[in-house]
Amino acid sequence: MSNTKNSSQGEIEQRIQECIFFITTESISYTDWTVFVAEKYGKVSRTAQRYWDEAWKRIREKYQDRTEELTGQALLKLDRLYKEAEESKGDYNSRANILKERNRLLGLGKTNVSVQGDVKISFGFEDLEEEQE
Repeated sequence: MSNTKNSSQGEIEQRIQECIFFITTESISYTDWTVFVAEKYGKVSRTAQRYWDEAWKRIREKYQDRTEELTGQALLKLDRLYKEAEESKGDYNSRANILKERNRLLGLGKTNVSVQGDVKISFGFEDLEEEQE
């Protein structure tokens, strides 16, 4: 697996398209992608990373304008899945996971925030104290 031969633009484009295919149809992980590229093309992980980054850039560009529509479709599918799980007396974990995913899509999920440094938080109670005096 020599890495000395430079790839042509056509070969690079073909690999990016292949990456897009695997991401969108097979849900390939980054780690699996780098192993695949190393085994099939003899390329190092840095090269696989470039293909991966470009593939995700194109995926985001393609679906950016359709985010609202795609989110709506995903919510409908989740609603159907939840109803099916409920009707079939599916386990509670399945239903809970469906609800979690639905809430995540709606932006209702838990957000972790990490703050470093000094933070001043004001709840506006100072105004109330002044009014009472």
